[in-house]
Amino acid sequence: MVTRIVINTRYGGFSLSEEACKVLNCDFEGRNIKRSDPRLLDLMDLLGSKYCSGKYAELTIAEIPDSWDGCWKMEEFDGYESVEFDGESWFVKQLIGRDKLTKKEIAKILNTYQAIRDG
Repeated sequence: MVTRIVINTRYGGFSLSEEACKVLNCDFEGRNIKRSDPRLLDLMDLLGSKYCSGKYAELTIAEIPDSWDGCWKMEEFDGYESVEFDGESWFVKQLIGRDKLTKKEIAKILNTYQAIRDG
């Protein structure tokens, strides 16, 4: 299973086309719609990026593996977005509530982290 969200993969920033905004009943350029909105994902699946993308956007669906378990973040530079694994958050989640770890448990956590990070 994966989590799906819409991101912009072009410099310029996330925006929806006027047509997509009409279909989704959202504000100018889709600023008030969640990236994981099932209606947006369905529209992207049905009509594609060209129909949904605003003037300076190229939208795509990013699939986030369940193994990342909420330990991901969206990075943005000049409007270009990507989804990255947040290893620090993942480690913290593994260690919460544990008083002492054996060497075997530490090795297992490190091996799991490396497998997730390396895909």
